[in-house]
Parts: sequence; C-alpha cells; structure tokens
Amino acid sequence: MQAFAQVLKAATRHLRDATGQHPLVEGIWVPGVRLDSSFDAALLSGGERVMGPCRGNMLPLLLKAFACLVVACDWLLYDSGASYLNLPEVDNWSRLNDAETVWRKLKLLQDPQVGDTFVLVSLVDTTFADVSGAEVAPWGLASDCRGSPFSGTMQVNLLNTPFRYEAALPDATGWRAFGSVSCQQSSQNCSASCGGLCGFCGLGEQTVTQAQLPVIDQCAFDMGVQAWVTTTTSTGTRTTWTSTRTSSVTSSTTTYLGPTSTSTSTTTTLTSSTSTTLTSTSTATVSTTSSSTTTSTTTQVNGYYYYRFTPTQIAEEGGSCCCAHAVAELYFRNCGADVDMASVSASNPGGSWQSSPPGNAVDLRLETKWRDSNRRPLILASPELMPVDSYSYATGDDCPDNDPTAFELHGSQDGVYWEFLDARVMADRPPASWRPAQTEWFTFKNCTPTTTATTLTQTSQTTSSTTVSRTFTVTTSVSRTSTASTTTSPEGAFVQLIDSGTCAQLSLFPIVGPAECEQAARQLDLPDLTAQITAEAERPEGCYFFEGLSLWLGVSPASKGKGAETSGPEANKTRHPICSSVVPNMRVATGLAGRGGEVGLAIFASCLTFVL
Repeated sequence: MQAFAQVLKAATRHLRDATGQHPLVEGIWVPGVRLDSSFDAALLSGGERVMGPCRGNMLPLLLKAFACLVVACDWLLYDSGASYLNLPEVDNWSRLNDAETVWRKLKLLQDPQVGDTFVLVSLVDTTFADVSGAEVAPWGLASDCRGSPFSGTMQVNLLNTPFRYEAALPDATGWRAFGSVSCQQSSQNCSASCGGLCGFCGLGEQTVTQAQLPVIDQCAFDMGVQAWVTTTTSTGTRTTWTSTRTSSVTSSTTTYLGPTSTSTSTTTTLTSSTSTTLTSTSTATVSTTSSSTTTSTTTQVNGYYYYRFTPTQIAEEGGSCCCAHAVAELYFRNCGADVDMASVSASNPGGSWQSSPPGNAVDLRLETKWRDSNRRPLILASPELMPVDSYSYATGDDCPDNDPTAFELHGSQDGVYWEFLDARVMADRPPASWRPAQTEWFTFKNCTPTTTATTLTQTSQTTSSTTVSRTFTVTTSVSRTSTASTTTSPEGAFVQLIDSGTCAQLSLFPIVGPAECEQAARQLDLPDLTAQITAEAERPEGCYFFEGLSLWLGVSPASKGKGAETSGPEANKTRHPICSSVVPNMRVATGLAGRGGEVGLAIFASCLTFVL
C-alpha cells in the first residue's frame, strides 16, 4: 500500500504540472491512504474522506492518472543491477536463416531518467530471450543474404508500453534487396520480411547491435521511472580487485616491390605510470545525452588495370599489302555501356609501326590506325580498375588484308602476370567494300556491374547521477616493447579475389596469415581491412571475403584445398577466396612483433555506499 501511495503521489504531481494547480486542496479519499495538500502520504487505520473545491473538474484528470499508472507499473524492470524493458508476451520475434529468437525483455543500455524522450536498447542481449538455432536474430531487424525467394522476418509488439518502433530502414537496402517494414497502431505493432544478396530493413543493417526507441507516452514513462526511484533504496559496496593482462600480437604486412634487398630492425620500450584519486558527490539528477549518425559508402569494382589484345591471324596472308595487322579503334563495353577510354594509354612492345603508332587505337578517330608489321600485341593501361565484359574493333581505312580475323584478350593487375579472358576466330572476315568497318561485339563473361554498399551506424549515449557519494583510486602501469622489421618480396607478385573455384585451379596459392590477408584487402581496395578468424571446417582455405562486407581468415585444417562458398547453396556463393601468386613459404613480410608487448594493468577501486 505504501508503494501504491508513493506512485499515486507521483501521479498527482503530474496533474499539478499539467494544470498549474494542486489537484487536491484538502485531500482525496483512498482506502487506507490519505494524500494531503502537501502530498505527504501516510498509512491510516481506515479510509478517510475529505472533500475539496476541485472535486468536480479534477475527476477526468484523476482517471487519466490511474490509466497512466496501469502502464507505468509494468514497462520497467530492474534485475541484477541492469534495467530492462518488459515486452508483451506475444509477437516479439526475429528469424534469420534457420534461427529464431523470441524476445521477452530488452536490455536498456542506460538507466532511464524522468523526462527522457527515448531509451537506448540492446538488440542482441539474450538475458531474457529464447534462442533456437546457431545464431541470434537481432530484435527489430529483418535480413537475409541467400537471395530471392528467401527472406528474414521479424515481428515487433510495443503495445502497453510508452514507446514506439522507428525503422531506420523502412525499405530494404543492399544488393538486389527486396521487402519493407509495415507498422500499425501508432507504430507499436510492426512486421517485416526482407532479403537480397544481402538485403536489410528495420532498425539497420545486420551489424547494428543497438537502437533508440522514442517515448510516445511521457506520463507512463515518467511514472514507471518514478515508481522505481521512490520505492527503491540500494546500498552497494564494490571490493578492490586486481587484474593483469599479458598479450602478444604479431602482425605482418606483405609488400610486393621487387627482389629482397634491405632489412630494418627497430626496438622501442615505453613505460608510463598514472595515479589518480577522485572524490565525487552529487545531490541532483543530471542527464547528458549525445548522439551521432555516421553513413559510409564503399564501392567494389571488378576489373583490371591492363588489357592485352593479341591478333593471331590476319585476313589474307601474302596479300597485296601484306603483312601486318592493323586496327583503327579498339572498343570496350561493360553491362551494355561503353567504357570511357579517354585516360587509357596504349603501347606495342617489340612492334614496328612507323607512322601508325599504338596510341591511334584509342584516340577515338577512325581516320587513324595502329599498324604493326612485327605483329606484336597491343597493351592498354588504365589508371583505374576498368571492368570489361565485351569488346569490338574497327578496321583500318585501307588494306583489308591486314584485318585481324583471330585474336586473344588477356587481363592483368600489374602488367606482368596475365589472366586469359577470351579467344576468337571470326567466321567471316570484315567487309572489304567499305572502310573502316566495325566488327560485332564479342562478349566473354557475365555483366559485372559496379556495386555500392551503404553502412548506417547510429550511436547514442546517456549518463546520469543521482545522489551518489563515491571514492575510487585508479593506478595504471603500461610496459610496451615492439620490434619492427622490413623486407620485400619477389618481383611481379600479385593478389586476386576469385568468384568461384579454388586458388589452385588458377595456379595461385591461398593466403594463410592474418597480416598478409589484411594487406591483400588493402591492395584490392576492399571495404573491410581487418581479418576475423574462423575455425569452421566448411569455409575456404585461408583468406576470403564474405558477402561483400567482411574480411575473414579460415584456419581449420579441414578447410585445406577448399574454395569459394563451401557451406551455402550452390546458387548463392558468398565467400570469395583471396589468392596470391607467391608460394606461402616464399613470402617475406613487413612485421610488427609483440605489438602491445606485455601490458600489465592493475586497477584498485572501492565504491562506498551510494543511495539512489
């Protein structure tokens, strides 16, 4: 009864704030409780009725206050030093792949304070959740990476709480994304079904672990907080502890610059000690809220910096104007769009072109041509990665005998090691009756569009203090030793991200070191440059790129020899190995040995009695 009186006292305070006057001038009759005009509550032996002049017009407000109390008493829970949002018993679940998580409560990442307009909740804390399957399906998110018709689903129910659901991604985003979020009842009852390769909707992408829930019923929110504050007195004592951590981390960076020629070694020792004593006393509630939203966009391009066009046969050997091969213009396309060749340069190593140099093949002028009597390849170099899926050429304006009728196309990342792309033998030679003439388009692979992924990160923090007296001492000691060495690796080495098969099938080798994996990601300009370690057997051997989002290193011996996507459906290969042209035991790396050294950390803290 005493607790009820204290909550009722808080309700009358809300009515006073809303009307600008005391709701009770003399008092109100409640069985066993009297609240007088000074709002002091005391238990009486029986009900007492004292009528006041506000009796008539205050009844609707009092009824509203009691309705507010019904919600206020239920939504907030403090358990084992943490605060939680009580969810309705039904319709709070998330499904991801074959896993399902049913949510009963959401952990609040900061204790709520009277007047707050939102709370920050954890989407992955499963203290009060039932998890079935190998992974946690975050609350309020729907995502899937298997492609249509598969999708992730979720249901959110915030009825009878003072909060509403606010989707950061109401429509699915990602690669080939589909689906959306649908809400009813003032956005307190929502559902979603979204997917793609990968597709996300709801409170953010799959990596989001926390989100804000806006307050829509300030009365109920404040009542719930006030009920706990006015009825709970806690005294806590924190004992002194000492923890020591020793870490040794070795990282390496592979640099492909040429033959080994130099070696540098550096040793650095750093010791620092800090001692601080702080005493803090607060007698009022202070809330500080900070929030930030960061959006980053990464673009992935599949292509080469160099292309080599090699004519292997001309239209008429021994003809009247024989013998050379000649091309007026070489054209590239990707996904049906012409590739911009304005910044491309051309060379013809070993060729003999006199007044028809190789640059004429990319000068966008049909009245000029590249003609090589030594019949050597034409090499095109681009300052940026250039994705290409088809090509064509225009003949010279004279001598049909020199038209290439058989040719090959290769691609390279460094102009040294070449990958075969296409070979053609034309059934019909280009027409000789009009010059110049353009050939058909020769398509040698599926369209590879430039893909863009957008990451939305939303963070917020609230700190508060209520009548706290606390004394603590922190002593920190750090000792660090690091050794760095630098060498280089064989000339012409390169790395390659493959879409299918294994490294061995391309005469390449898996990358088995975490630092080499991260360096390869930097060379390929991938969006994630930090390798995560997995010991799962059904993974590619060594370094691989997962779902176009994250960098991984498979270390299980059972993964040896495995290639692209060994665990997912055949139609959805989402794990792409990163291969190297260098045999693992021949790689020499730039390393940082013992990064962090041995770090000893001793913390001595004692938090004395504090009363909320």
